[in-house]
Amino acid sequence: MRPDNNIIVMWGSKGGAGTSVTAAAAAIHEPNHVLLVDLDGDAASILGLANARSGIGVGDWLNHPNVERARLTELVDDIDANTSVLKAGSTTIDIRYADPERVADLAAWINDQPGIVIVDAGTGPPPPQLVAIADRNVMVTRADYLALSNPAVLTAGPDEVILISEPGRSLQARDIERVVNAPVTATIDHDPVIARSVDAGLFIGHHALQHATDHLTDPDRDAPGRPEPEIDYGMRWTSATTDGTFRVSYDPGTHQLTATNNATHSTELLGRYDNIESVDRALEGWPQRHDDPNGLDWVQEQVGLEAPDFDGPPPPTTIPPPSRGLSIDL
Repeated sequence: MRPDNNIIVMWGSKGGAGTSVTAAAAAIHEPNHVLLVDLDGDAASILGLANARSGIGVGDWLNHPNVERARLTELVDDIDANTSVLKAGSTTIDIRYADPERVADLAAWINDQPGIVIVDAGTGPPPPQLVAIADRNVMVTRADYLALSNPAVLTAGPDEVILISEPGRSLQARDIERVVNAPVTATIDHDPVIARSVDAGLFIGHHALQHATDHLTDPDRDAPGRPEPEIDYGMRWTSATTDGTFRVSYDPGTHQLTATNNATHSTELLGRYDNIESVDRALEGWPQRHDDPNGLDWVQEQVGLEAPDFDGPPPPTTIPPPSRGLSIDL
């Protein structure tokens, strides 16, 4: 039997609620393996994947009933060792209006996946095929009267609500709970830093966002003695001395800032910091350096290290195997 809490379907009360960022945060912060299914179209961009909105994705699969369910596996991309994403692709999706038989096939495929699956179902209540397989049906909303007065939202019946809190709103968590008849299990303060980081192509593991989404995949994460998960600072850091890309992260348990080679998973320690605030102070302005050719060199200079060649000797030249990508005749 599938363990409880493995399939989490997330959806927004209206467009711009913050569902995609919240789903991406929950996925990237979970230490166990997570598959993020992007039915909204923004997850790959938020996570910094190259060509995020191009190529074939689940949207194309939904529109082609002759393509079998098993081939969805070919469309999954790895973000890091523990996180994968099923991209939306270049075809616009509104899962609520997709062919019900295709949605049922997609739900069956999701239900067969090992580990945790987080489904970013976009705006509005998800179709019943996804609700039926969900261990957690989570609505993301702001304290927006118009969104919460939508009849579809009022009758959707989510299991729980994540509230994106904005200053000046008169509705409170208890008001939302009464309206949708579901508990507000997490509140995330609206932070312009998160939006600026996403716009800059750097999805940082903002500590407030991380703390609020931890309960989604592990409700006991705050239990005494449980280690805090790493805080991710992006996957695409590069150095003038290497051809590889690196993930930069901070571990609150060991207090270490680390660069990890995305291909070889070898690591280089960048320094020890007492808390995440001290990392932010030491590297003020670093989101803007994320796409620079010398971005990783800049980090090392800021923390007082010389820029070593993380990659070591270049790998031998090999002929790549033939592509096994999904082929769809339009």
